[in-house]
Amino acid sequence: MLALALLLASASAQAAATSAPLAAGVAPLVSDEIVAGERSEPELEATLSVAIETQHINYIVHSSNVGLWIVQSLLALTFVGTGLWKLGTPISELAVKMPWMGEVSQGFLYATAVFDILGGLGVLVPSVTRIKPGLTVLAAFGCAALMTGAIVFHVSRGEAANTPFNFVLVALALFVAWGRYSKAPIAPRS
Repeated sequence: MLALALLLASASAQAAATSAPLAAGVAPLVSDEIVAGERSEPELEATLSVAIETQHINYIVHSSNVGLWIVQSLLALTFVGTGLWKLGTPISELAVKMPWMGEVSQGFLYATAVFDILGGLGVLVPSVTRIKPGLTVLAAFGCAALMTGAIVFHVSRGEAANTPFNFVLVALALFVAWGRYSKAPIAPRS
């Protein structure tokens, strides 16, 4: 009985530490069942242990899911915004801000803009609509590949100082690919 009381106290402390409302809610219920004599102590310990572990897993998955949605939204905003900026701004104005844009062919610049837009939409839209959400993983890998190509392009031109943001985008895109593939995948609409 003392072991169960310690387990209940631990559950309450863990619930407070991790903001896990289910674990906090389970401990009083288990205590009530002990008093009423409805279940044996080992059954109650097992029930409480499973409830705490389940809540811990749910808390981690929920936190990962929120983080993924935030990163997906930021990537979509960045890629779509950049693509629209490249398409909607005259090349002479783009070249003032980023000289390489005036030194490459118009077709190359517009192709990168289209890939930016497609990648940005692909990272978010399939997940939001739940229509073929697996495409989000492929789009995230595509965004990472696009930014890796940008890094190679800039380094080959002696513009390595322009690449830190590209490295950040690669890392964020790979985080989304990993998260939506294994940590918090989104089920397709049924």
